[in-house]
Amino acid sequence: MSTKKKLFLSAAGAGGGATTDVADVFSVDLWKGNAAQQIIENGITLSNTHDGGSGNFRAGNTTRAEIATSSNFNFGTGDYTIEAWVFPLEHKNYSNIYDQRTASQSASTASPIIYADTNGYVIFYLNGNDRISSSGNTLNLGAWNHVAVTRASGSTKLFLNGTQRGSTYSDSNTYVQPASNFSFGGSLEQNTYNFPGYVADLRVVKGTALYTSNFTPSTSYNSAVSGTVLLTAQGDTPFVDNSGNSVAITQVNGALASEFGPFTGDEGEGGLVWTKQRSGGTNEHHWLVDSGRTARFTLSTNLDSAQIDQSQTQGAATFNSAGYQIYNWFYQNDNNEDYVGWTFRKAPKFFDIVTWTGNGTENRQIAHNLGSAPGMILVKGYSLVEDWNIYHRSRGNAKYIQLNGTANEADATDTGPGSADLWFETDPTSTHFTIGDHNRVNKNGDTYVAYLFAHNNNDGNFGPDGDQDIIKCGGYTGNNSATGPIINLGFEPQWVFIRHVDANGNSPLIFDNMRGVHTGSADMSLSPNANNDEQNSADSLEFNSTGFQLKRADGSVNGSSKNYIYVAIRRGPLAPPTDATKVFHVQAQSNGDTYSVGFPTDMMLHGKRNGSSANAYVGTRLLGGDKYLSTNADNAEASSSGLWTFDLGNEFDQGATVSNTHVNWHWKRAPGYFDVVAYTGTGSARTITHNLDVAPEMIWVKPRETGLASSDWWVFNKDLSTPADDSLVLNSTGAPNTGNGALLWNSTMPTSSVFSLGTYNGINQSGRDFIAYLFATLDGVSKVGNYTGNGSAMTIDCGFSSGARFVLIKRTDTTDNWYVWDSARGIVAGNDPYLRLNTTQAEATSADYIDPHSSGFALPNDYFTVNGRTFIFYAIA
Repeated sequence: MSTKKKLFLSAAGAGGGATTDVADVFSVDLWKGNAAQQIIENGITLSNTHDGGSGNFRAGNTTRAEIATSSNFNFGTGDYTIEAWVFPLEHKNYSNIYDQRTASQSASTASPIIYADTNGYVIFYLNGNDRISSSGNTLNLGAWNHVAVTRASGSTKLFLNGTQRGSTYSDSNTYVQPASNFSFGGSLEQNTYNFPGYVADLRVVKGTALYTSNFTPSTSYNSAVSGTVLLTAQGDTPFVDNSGNSVAITQVNGALASEFGPFTGDEGEGGLVWTKQRSGGTNEHHWLVDSGRTARFTLSTNLDSAQIDQSQTQGAATFNSAGYQIYNWFYQNDNNEDYVGWTFRKAPKFFDIVTWTGNGTENRQIAHNLGSAPGMILVKGYSLVEDWNIYHRSRGNAKYIQLNGTANEADATDTGPGSADLWFETDPTSTHFTIGDHNRVNKNGDTYVAYLFAHNNNDGNFGPDGDQDIIKCGGYTGNNSATGPIINLGFEPQWVFIRHVDANGNSPLIFDNMRGVHTGSADMSLSPNANNDEQNSADSLEFNSTGFQLKRADGSVNGSSKNYIYVAIRRGPLAPPTDATKVFHVQAQSNGDTYSVGFPTDMMLHGKRNGSSANAYVGTRLLGGDKYLSTNADNAEASSSGLWTFDLGNEFDQGATVSNTHVNWHWKRAPGYFDVVAYTGTGSARTITHNLDVAPEMIWVKPRETGLASSDWWVFNKDLSTPADDSLVLNSTGAPNTGNGALLWNSTMPTSSVFSLGTYNGINQSGRDFIAYLFATLDGVSKVGNYTGNGSAMTIDCGFSSGARFVLIKRTDTTDNWYVWDSARGIVAGNDPYLRLNTTQAEATSADYIDPHSSGFALPNDYFTVNGRTFIFYAIA
């Protein structure tokens, strides 16, 4: 069971599984096609297969995990066992599974190496030569394989899936202890040779050959038998040693913890995966695979055809306990094309799937397990040519709407011209929905599938306390204005489906925040009824802290007096993070590149380390990938095509224009930790709703436009004054501005739901656009604090256990810079590189102002500890 699953116990009753956060039941996933196999790993338990956890080493050639050496790894001439489960996604030469060489020990040392070659053969390498090969027997691509190497009384054998492969090697070598760190999942000695896939359940036993003849690999995690010196790549914490020896293991260059594993779980609930190619052609259909039908069959929302058997192309996605697996089918995985996948897991009060065989009779009840009355139902006959039909609560049981078309809603009763008896004029209930006798839903002998979407109305059972809503189904009437209807959901959405009711000729649209719903610029949309490319030419809507607002004067989403239905799914997470690596990442780079962050980036602070104009730039998912703000200036928001790309899932891309040596700091929005809010000024004192769920302790506010009385970065900090009467300016060395709180913060401290604005044009000019970044203290993750120098070395206790990876300090008793240090460039017991956010000065490297400390950070007796000086700081573990 994953960590997040352990955090929440379902309040949904039977069949609800053990997951209640949004990310447990819904995900938007983006990927680049590679014409091979890929694991779309979103942590959703769609089935029981491939459960457990592993290390993911797919990021790049230098990806690996490093193991701290000890005499335990000095095998000498004795017996030993090295074994692991591996899941390759491609065959490439030198795919290192286990490599006991160090950075200074060459291939000619007596250090065991296990790797796979371009044929997929497993090879045992020692002392300068391949000693055993599984030649003729390959690792199965896209599947888990067990690999073991053992030595017993001088005879070394290689086993693949429990069967000895290759010849026994007469092994009289004296194995040496690694001189320093060594690696698995890649090669430290070569600084390359990553294993292109997953490694799980790695066990190293000294003194015993566990296998001397063919055997059946275990179907559960190995335990620490006598002599076990390393036991890792297990469960949700695959880079922890479970041998009892506390071996230190370090993730290097994008090695990630994964919930994808080699065993069988028991929490799979089933669901729907809906994929679409975003660009690159005009025949790229929407493809749907679900657990209610046979997995290899696909449906398309833009076609009325029956389901298609993809078994000949291995095209349909297959489900597992961590998401789903796709293959080399060009509709889902064409090389270098962009794709999106929306995953809906079956869960009470969220989503359900029902299938039935038609019998042609009226008033037929179809049972479901949604646990509440559906807000929307999509029905498709999958054995016949027939339209997709929508029931929606806002239109009632006498109407239906076609998903795969653009026509107005139609009569769903059994009277009147063109009528069709679909819902038998009966509202659905929490246990069933009713259908009539029409071929669209109930033709005798044909088979049907229904996708049921819940509507939470203050009765959702999600979140840590099991009391939050995550899905809404509603309707609105358009006004054909750029200030369209404001839809109050009670939460910020991440995914919205909109379909007109009476604006004939307009396609339905799907928006999500991963592809991009941008405040003040064009949004990315896809039409479920069409096979065309993603559209990005219109500012259709904006997501906000409590819902969304329509912004386009157009019949597609906001025609004058036209009616629309919607389904909206909440942005997560609902619970505060417990691991800072899940919400903060620091990356030192020397050029533009794509790299793994480990989570979707919501804000990225980019610091140039050299050059005469070493600016720091802020990029924000909410504003779009080409937009940036400079922390050292009061400049308006600017844009640069291809500057960086947010819509890469857990990766981040910097365009080729980013060529200077630099450092990137990445934040993910999460309760109790960090939030971003975009708003438009009114000129009147007011409050702004946020989703931090705690009172923010530091806020940065920046106008996005010029022409204001001040376009500075205004900073609120809890330690400046109470009530909120003082402020700082991020793009300045200035001391706190005192007594201006009425104008800036309305002399009001922020709360867990809102922060206050005064009438000052710099943060609230009428009609002007602003962006606010909100920071908070979260135990073990982040700390917003202050201290006063005492004239000697100081330790700043932030409540961390492994030290700070990011530290921002600003002096407050007089003027000074905003200083930043991080672990990627170095927080060490010596000189530490630092940048200043408010200047264009290059990185400074000649001072020792900060030292590492497990509880946070330490300050030597120097500038930042002078007696009586006061400072504020922000640190992240």
